Amino acid sequence: MGESILVRHYSIAYVCMCYHPPKPRYSSAELISTFQDNFTELISMFPNDVFVLTGDLNQLNYNTILVDFGLSQIVTELTRNTNILDVFITNRPDLFNCYVAKSVLKSDHYAVRVC
Repeated sequence: MGESILVRHYSIAYVCMCYHPPKPRYSSAELISTFQDNFTELISMFPNDVFVLTGDLNQLNYNTILVDFGLSQIVTELTRNTNILDVFITNRPDLFNCYVAKSVLKSDHYAVRVC
């Protein structure tokens, strides 16, 4: 009789946490370009792995990154006043659940919990 072999594939998650201040000393285009360069390299080298970009991006227009790399931003509730400034961007939104709640710390941002 033949043997059955169970092969498991464990994905690795690459997480980038970023704070993009309201008035940065660099251009927003530079930051977007850096994200694009990094995603291009990582996704081509590790196409089966999980990628996450998270943090406080303030008013950064990151839509081109979503479109270019097939990523999703899964925070759907307001995180500060009338804005979603704190994001969780990933290529595998099916793996995560996102919750927004009042922070236990003194902050003008809500807490984002992803599990």
